[in-house]
Amino acid sequence: MTTYLITRHLATVDFLKTEFGYKNVTVITHADEKFFTALSLGDNVIGILPAPLMAKVCDKTQKPFSHFDISIPPELRGKELSVDDLKKLSPKITKFWIRIW
Repeated sequence: MTTYLITRHLATVDFLKTEFGYKNVTVITHADEKFFTALSLGDNVIGILPAPLMAKVCDKTQKPFSHFDISIPPELRGKELSVDDLKKLSPKITKFWIRIW
């Protein structure tokens, strides 16, 4: 079983490792076909994805998707945030089990 973290942001990786205890993660920068081919039953996936891709993760892993739930104010959008910036925004992990009907 592998735990994947989908992000392009290094501070997010550091934050999740230090604040949430995700120590042994495989970092993926994009949820592409190579990622979905490697994904297996029982794997854990953390990140921010659109609902159809979250559903695809849930279908392949048979586990909920762990959404990195963060509200970024307009003045910080588009900027590379630091670990300290992330701490101030108090993100959480919200689990979603999504299916396409």
